[in-house]
Amino acid sequence: MKAFRVEYQWVITGVAFFTMLMSSGVRQSFGAFFTPMQTEFATGRASLALTMSIGLLVGAFCQPLVGKLADSFGAKVVLAAGSAVTGTGLIALTFAPSLLVVYAIFGLVLAIGFSASGIIPNSALVTRWFVERRALALSIATAGFSMGQVVLLPVAAQLIEAVGWRHAYGILGLTFFVIVLPTVLLLVRNDPGHKAPSDDGIKSQGTEAQGHFTPMRVAMKTPSFWKLFGTFGVCGFTGGLVYTHLIPFSLDAGMSATAAANLLAAAGTIGLVGSIAVASLSDRVGRKNPLSGLYFMKGFSLLVLALVGGVAAVPIVALTLGMSKGTGALTSAMIGDKYGRFSVGAIFGMTFLAHEVASAAGSYLGGLTFDLTGSYNSIFLVGAAVGLLGSITAFTISERRVQPAEAVAAG
Repeated sequence: MKAFRVEYQWVITGVAFFTMLMSSGVRQSFGAFFTPMQTEFATGRASLALTMSIGLLVGAFCQPLVGKLADSFGAKVVLAAGSAVTGTGLIALTFAPSLLVVYAIFGLVLAIGFSASGIIPNSALVTRWFVERRALALSIATAGFSMGQVVLLPVAAQLIEAVGWRHAYGILGLTFFVIVLPTVLLLVRNDPGHKAPSDDGIKSQGTEAQGHFTPMRVAMKTPSFWKLFGTFGVCGFTGGLVYTHLIPFSLDAGMSATAAANLLAAAGTIGLVGSIAVASLSDRVGRKNPLSGLYFMKGFSLLVLALVGGVAAVPIVALTLGMSKGTGALTSAMIGDKYGRFSVGAIFGMTFLAHEVASAAGSYLGGLTFDLTGSYNSIFLVGAAVGLLGSITAFTISERRVQPAEAVAAG
């Protein structure tokens, strides 16, 4: 039975990879829908970018609750509910009569769906199944975030060309009901054997294997929590800016929508390989230095967009952006290492609040900057500076574990 448990760790990792591929892939494909939706609703870029910003902002405040629910009741019920809600929201977009209704769907239905089927419950799930090779397993699971670009951006672009943006969203919504939801219900197990943390079949590694848990109030008293909170906000700001506006930027430069989507997909492919390699390295040398390097690459990508510009910048950015993937896996792995694997859902959920708020800001400010100046250059330079600040901050994070005795004393 023990051998089965070890093998099933990787089944769990595969399911987490797939659900993240679908959830994050649909969300990140918004750039492919941007121009046809802007044309139909006859609106400015800032107004349409507000769609994603509203969804990200509402989703941000869902993350701590989603993490707490995953810690308390298990990730399976959260992922199942999230898949169903996401499918419902995507189908509803097919019938949206106005931009205000689109705001409501993204800001209420899809914000909840993407949160409950995304990185927080999946990270909490995978972390419970691993002690050794934790970052490797999390990087494979969260590589679904990158592969979502690879698979769904080109698919979305082709669907839009074939049937229009409304029916494209409808087809993606049906996929959640037909494929994603049954996969979660059939394959997900919340932890090895649903037994107590000390008897979960995971190889013992001291207090960590015994279910080391740190309450949120204790974590929030440590400087490392706020550094992780802030740096993951850097990830959100740069990602919200790039993934919302890189395709419109590319179209302005004369590139076709399909070519731009394919380049972002290529960035996802690079990110898949790079994030797994970086995570495997972090299992040997620690988390903070690789994490610092990833934030530096994010800033460098935006600096290239600002200084090089035009079509020539897009392939370079696809390469460097892909190389900067993996911050989510390293952040959640560091939280598991430092605060305990049974604390990941709640603490990573709170950290993800910063990510989503900053992502909303990056998405909206990118559109606003373009509407006001006719260019993305100034906001790209801001993003580059933010990336550098994140790199410096990540380098200073302490990786010392918060011991159970400290948590008890603080509680």
